[in-house]
Parts: sequence; C-alpha cells; structure tokens
Amino acid sequence: MKRIDLTKGYAIDIDSLNYTLKKDVRMQKSKESGKEYEASSVVGYYQNLENVLNAYYKEKVIDALEDKQTLKMALRVLEETKEMVRKQFEGIDI
Repeated sequence: MKRIDLTKGYAIDIDSLNYTLKKDVRMQKSKESGKEYEASSVVGYYQNLENVLNAYYKEKVIDALEDKQTLKMALRVLEETKEMVRKQFEGIDI
C-alpha cells in the first residue's frame, strides 16, 4: 500500500482496489480521564485519483466553513489546496 500525506490531518492510502481518503480526528478516551488521542477516520473510498482529490477539496471547504470562515475565505482555501496538490503531485507516477 502507498500513502500520500496531504495537508495536516489528511492522507490518501492507495492499494490495488481503491483510493482511501483519511482524516485525523481527535477522540476523547473517556470522560473520567479526559485524555485525548488521535485516530484516522475514513472519509471515503474512491475508484480513482480524481475522485479522491475532489472529495479532499470538499472536505477542506467544509473544514474552513466549520472554522467560521466566510465563503470567500473558504474558496481561497480551496484554491490554495488545489495549488498545493498540483505541486505535490508533479512528477509522481501513480
């Protein structure tokens, strides 16, 4: 399996069957201890790189809007994310 780390908290796992978009999430172990830990949550399974990247872009916009950013700021995050992905994938043969 191959793993591509995207921006902080996101990664794509690639195997012979699909592309899996994963997101790191903070989980509280128990209410009594209050200790937190990070785990990976599957956002979805996709047939090709284009579909997994579209899902990733959607997640980044949702994250920006959940952080109380305006739609204009969320769209800026989307454009910056797309540019980062373009640069990151230059020269990679998948």
